[in-house]
Amino acid sequence: FEDNWDGEGATAVSGQALSAAAAFLAKLGKERLRQPDADADNDGWVTLEWFLSTDNVVLVSFGPGGAGTYASLLKGVGRCGEFNARQEAIDGKVLVLLRQFGAACGQA
Repeated sequence: FEDNWDGEGATAVSGQALSAAAAFLAKLGKERLRQPDADADNDGWVTLEWFLSTDNVVLVSFGPGGAGTYASLLKGVGRCGEFNARQEAIDGKVLVLLRQFGAACGQA
């Protein structure tokens, strides 16, 4: 995407964000999870969303420079935080949330 790709002043998605999201999905290959929806954010980040219902959702976002954030609502319990998306392994907190989501979907 280029700057203003949405006609409302959005920032272009960085190659670093796309690469980080793709690498994250590749690392998840061994986990038995449904495929997430992927979306470009208007701030130039890429977000992966695992959605079952309004109280069972996990969002993992990737920005430039290896920045990563996560937010979840699982059975009414919300969590959020930041992580380094350049790590070799998936951040432990993020992996736990995704496994809890998988269990809620009957995928564990």
